[in-house]
Amino acid sequence: GQPSEGYRYNISLERHNYDYGKYIRIIDNRFTPMSYASIGYVLSKGLSYGWGDWADNYINDPQKTDNKGNPVSTL
Repeated sequence: GQPSEGYRYNISLERHNYDYGKYIRIIDNRFTPMSYASIGYVLSKGLSYGWGDWADNYINDPQKTDNKGNPVSTL
């Protein structure tokens, strides 16, 4: 079966009124969707920002150059 870590999202950021997250950079990754429509999620708990940087992230596609499938937008 599929792993249950991260509730079957590829990446998640959960904060509980702490300021981390703005220092986390997600850059140049290839994601393989699991069971949800979204690659990941941010649980902000009242904070107004998500990841520090989110750039050059794609759905993994072995048929494409550098495996760059469709771009994955900021989560």
